This record gives sequence, structure tokens and C-alpha cells, in this order.
Amino acid sequence: MTSADTQRPKRPRTKPPEERRDDLMNAAQRMFIEHGVNHTTVDQITNAAKVAKGTFYIYFNSKEDIHAALASRFVEDYVRKVRAEINNESEDDFAGRLAAWVGASVDGYLNDPPLVDMLFHKHPQIPNGNLTSKIVSPLEELLSSGQQSGAWSIRSPRFVAVYLYSALHGVIDDLIFSSNPITKRKLINEIEMLSWRVVGLAA
Repeated sequence: MTSADTQRPKRPRTKPPEERRDDLMNAAQRMFIEHGVNHTTVDQITNAAKVAKGTFYIYFNSKEDIHAALASRFVEDYVRKVRAEINNESEDDFAGRLAAWVGASVDGYLNDPPLVDMLFHKHPQIPNGNLTSKIVSPLEELLSSGQQSGAWSIRSPRFVAVYLYSALHGVIDDLIFSSNPITKRKLINEIEMLSWRVVGLAA
């Protein structure tokens, strides 16, 4: 190796596409929360991500596209954490597994209110059946398993899963905008009792 070779500057390493995409999404999330989706520009996102503007359009078609990607990422993270909490409970403890769904779901929405507000309130997503199916899937699977094991008797696990999820989400929305605060622990306890009653378990 010559001295010229040792002195030649190394080329900067380029990030993998997945990491570059995450950088753009993280930057967009910060900008959307700080300025709002409508008042954020693609230039602001790419500047925050420290990439060229053209890089944005390699991964996304528009601000709406990246906003939808953020909603999908939120749902995927939510589902992963909910499944983990449910699976921490004994397989035959269906009351405990349903309570685990409640606790993990409440945490999923209340641990980052500004993100939830930006994604689903200030700039709500167009209703997406695929996202709804993903977000209720852990509960639907739990209800189906309980039905097969005789833990409860319900006509349609899917219907009850959507009903319970929608009720939980509505209560959390009300809490976020309410002037009457309630502790998270009390909220979880109330939703647990109501969820048990819906499936026919003693509260």
C-alpha cells in the first residue's frame, strides 16, 4: 500500500434505505407535532432529517403519504406491545389476559398524547379498514381463544373486539379533552370491569 493510499480520504458511508426512511419519518413526526401537518413543508422535513429534498420522494409521494406511514408505524408498535403484555399472562387466565389488553392499550395511547393527537385528532387519517383490522387483531384473537376454551360465550369475537376497542378509544379521547382528570390506574380499573362484564365475567 502506497502512502497516497493511506492518505486518501475515506468515502462517507451511506445509510441503508430502511434507516434513511426512518430518519425522514422521525423528522416528519417532530415537525408535524411542533408545527402541524398543514404548516409543515417537505423542505422542513428534509432539513430536519439532513437529507436532500429529492431523497424524500424516493420513499414518499407527499406529506399525506408520510403521515399515513407514521399512523401505520404507531399501529404496528401498539399491536406488538399489546401482544407482548397479553402473552405475559398465563394461557388459561383469560380475565388476566383481557386486563392485560386493557392496560397495554391505555398505555399505548396515553404514553405519547402529542403523537396520538397529531395522528388521529388534529389531522385524522381517512378511515382505513386494514389499520382497524390490525389494531383489533390481538383482542379478536384473545376473544376467539376464550370462546373456544369456554371462558366466555359471545356470538362474534370480531364484533366484540371492535366494540371494546372503540369504547376504550372513545373513553381515552374523552379523557384527553376532559376538564375532569382521572388517574390512569383508575381509568384502567374502570375499563377492565366493563370489559369483563361485556364478555360475561364477574367483575
